Amino acid sequence: MATAGFNMKGNAWRGVKEYVAREIGLERAMECLKPETRAFFDQNFIASIWYDVRPVTEITQTVARLTGQLHALLCRSIGTFIYERDMSGIYRAILKFATPDLMVKALPLATTRYFDFVKLQTARVGPKAYDVTIMGVPAEAAATYVSVTSIFIERAIAGSGGKNVSAQCLAPTPGPTISGLPTSQIVRKLRWE
Repeated sequence: MATAGFNMKGNAWRGVKEYVAREIGLERAMECLKPETRAFFDQNFIASIWYDVRPVTEITQTVARLTGQLHALLCRSIGTFIYERDMSGIYRAILKFATPDLMVKALPLATTRYFDFVKLQTARVGPKAYDVTIMGVPAEAAATYVSVTSIFIERAIAGSGGKNVSAQCLAPTPGPTISGLPTSQIVRKLRWE
């Protein structure tokens, strides 16, 4: 279940689990996980409940290894899968009325739908250009977080009218230790035409 300050919503965990089941099957993945991670991932995730985010990296690295994919590409595929699942229906209609600038301004709120540990600061650095500083990501999950969320953000900005969207992230830098866990700070450079 939840841990102090480093949690991902059950809805996102369900997306990871559905993707793994579709990609390689849950049994195959479960066989290769550490026992404590296997027990965690085997539970029935409730969409509205918060769950520890830390197992996500072991799970995604295991699936990447089993499928022969680069970890970053697998995480982008998971992000695409969750985006397409979550952005159907009413959300897709809302995107048609949004602008890329409004999407960027909504990122801090949208992020809280999935993660309870992320703090975002957005700064407009030019027309169709923002730098987003992401704080509080557990260092052990930083690469996974960047890959999964980059595709989600790129697709949302494109869905609201942005063309040739880029959500490039600079290398994570050390952040403060929170509840005994080292965190990272990441700068994401959002650009579009």
